[in-house]
This record gives sequence, C-alpha cells and structure tokens, in this order.
Amino acid sequence: MSPTRTPALPRQVDAVILGGGAGGLSLAAHLVAGGWADRRVLVVDDGLHPDRSWAYWSRGDGLLDPAASPGSTRLRVDGPGGEQVVALDEFRYRTLTGAQLRGASDRLATGAPGFTRVRGTVVRIDEHPTAPGVLISRPGPGDPQLASVSARWVFDSTGVAPGPALPAPRAGLRFLGHHVVTDHDAFDPTTPTLMDFRTDQSRGVAFVYVLPTSARTALVEYTRFASWPADRTASRDRELGEHVDAYLRRQLGIDAFRVVGSESGAIPLVAAAPPRPRGAVVRIGTPAGMVKASTGYGFGRIQRHSAAIARSLTRHGHPHDVPGPGRWHRSLDALLLEVVRDDPTTMPAVFTRLFAANPGDAVLAFLDETASMRQELGLYRSLPIAPFRRAVTRRVTRRPRA
Repeated sequence: MSPTRTPALPRQVDAVILGGGAGGLSLAAHLVAGGWADRRVLVVDDGLHPDRSWAYWSRGDGLLDPAASPGSTRLRVDGPGGEQVVALDEFRYRTLTGAQLRGASDRLATGAPGFTRVRGTVVRIDEHPTAPGVLISRPGPGDPQLASVSARWVFDSTGVAPGPALPAPRAGLRFLGHHVVTDHDAFDPTTPTLMDFRTDQSRGVAFVYVLPTSARTALVEYTRFASWPADRTASRDRELGEHVDAYLRRQLGIDAFRVVGSESGAIPLVAAAPPRPRGAVVRIGTPAGMVKASTGYGFGRIQRHSAAIARSLTRHGHPHDVPGPGRWHRSLDALLLEVVRDDPTTMPAVFTRLFAANPGDAVLAFLDETASMRQELGLYRSLPIAPFRRAVTRRVTRRPRA
C-alpha cells in the first residue's frame, strides 16, 4: 500500500479511511488480515505528522507487534517513596514509530492490490445512507487537485466527518517531548521511565516520560493533565520545553545535550460513552473514544477496535457490531479524572503506590482493561482510599445542575 503519486483516483471504492496515523493504518492492516484483501480501500493522509511514534504494552500477539521494538521487560516509576523498577513477565513495553507502522501496513497490503494510500486532505464528506461521497484535495504541481470518491463506508480518524461526536472533554493531556542526543552514555535503553513525578506540580498533575533508544539518545517528554481546551500556543510549548530541560539537568544530571527533534500535542480525555456507530460514516481512533481517559494511552484500544470492525464487516457486511469500552472502566476513569481535578496533590502517590504494591503485569492488564476480577480487587485494596472516598462524596452531594 505504498502511496501513489498519480493524480487519478478511483471513482468508487469499498471504503475510504481518513488519516494515516495509528487509527487509520491500524484499521487498514486489520481489514487486510481480516478478510478484506480483495476489496478496494483508499487511505487519505495529509502527511503532516510522519515522525509520530506510539508507546504501548502487549503480550506479543498483536497484528502489528512484529513491526514494533522488541519491547522492554521492565519499567521505571519515580515519585513519592523513591525509584521503583517494575519487572514484567508476559507483557512487553513496546514502541512503534510512524515509519514502522507505515512499513507494516504496506507489507500486509502487498497481497491486497486494491488498497491504496494517497497524500491529500478531505475537503468535504457528503453523507448518503449507502454511498457517501468524499471530496479530496491533493497537492499537485500547480493548484491543488480536487477529486470526488464514492465509498460504501467512510472511516474517520481525523474528526472531520459529520455526525454524533464524543461528549465535550473537560480535561486533557498536554505534552511536549524532545528527542535528545548526548555525547556520553546517559540513558538505560533496557528500562524506559513510564512516569517520573519529580517535576513541577504547581500547575496540575504532571510527570516525565523517558524512552531511550540507545545509551545516548532518548525521547524525554513532559506531560501535564490540563483543563480543556488545552493551551497550544508557542509560549506554552516553550514553557513545557523548559520543564523537559530542567528535568534533564536536575534529575538525570545531563548538562550537555542536543535537541534533534520535538513533538507536542494535546489529547482530549473523555470518560463518557462514545456514540454508537450508525450509518455509513464511522469514527475510529481518538474521535471514537479509543484514548483511555485515565492514562492517555490508546494504541491497544485502537487495535482491538480495528479488529472488531474488520470482524463485523466480514461476518455481517457492516462495521457496527463493535463493543465499546465497558461502563465499569469508564466509571473508574471518570472518578480518577475527578481526583486529578479536585485533589491533584494525591495523584503521584496513587500512581506510584499502584506499581509498588502489585505485580507489573497485573497493573498493565488493569490499565489495559483486561485484568481479571481477582486482579482488580487486589489492585483496589492497595490504593490509598481517602482521595477516592472524597471524590465519591463530592459526586453524591453535588447539587444537580439547573
């Protein structure tokens, strides 16, 4: 599914996928593997974020796992109580770059000649019960070229499609990461830092994430829970970047380093149930609520969602037989977001206690919403109960809004 440079596009396809990131390319890969290799599928990507990467954990049985890094067998968590090195048994903490994701999707599509990825921007979607039209603007030697494609299904990972959207988020994650190079060995590539709370907490719950790619290179990212819509101005980027630089110097003792790249963004956190898909236009990825509100991770959910869509299309001829995140886990996410908002000083202890008192695999299975009830009960018993009791009390005693 290498990108085509020819201006002509097919006039009619079985599906158009909007977006060439984790949501769009994961769905394309699962469609090929799930019985749609003989269909015509068009992936439209604006190409604005080719260097994005995704961190996630899995047991190694995922469709895209062979393309990712082999994965780490341990993680570091720092905060109240000091440093913890968390051992993993079945899980591996993996990284998948944009180039690796595109390569994996292209390799899977070698046996699917009808799958095509093009550079372009969706201008408009004309809704129709059975054949929506997608107007695509493609870069050309002169003015942008417009082409209209009719599809049986449109899958949107960009949020531009009309129709029922997620409830408006009240919180989000604001992040900025520096790709750093040092002149001496400064990182342990076998042990990424999942969360380090030894950073400024004055403006909300914040932590630093460190993903070493070698002893001298790493992605160092500062992440903060923030109100929504998040401030994405240049001045805010500079402020977040200063936190990254301060962490490198004060916590890691690295005074000499070069920043060879940066990535920043904002992720909305929604714990409410996403709208049920209906019609020919279906949301996927972040617009479909695949980002877990309590952690900001979404890659694992995206894989399960993509596999379910492909399974539904093959079995039923439509993509609507897809279970969403369960009510129980949505309620837990909503409760944790309330604690983050109303009792932020307690959160570093909550996260670090979670990893200190439980096996690493059990914690990751819980965050992945695949833990057994016995594992979940053990995790609940290990958490400080006071901040959650206060959140429940506030929820019960809160007056109804007019």
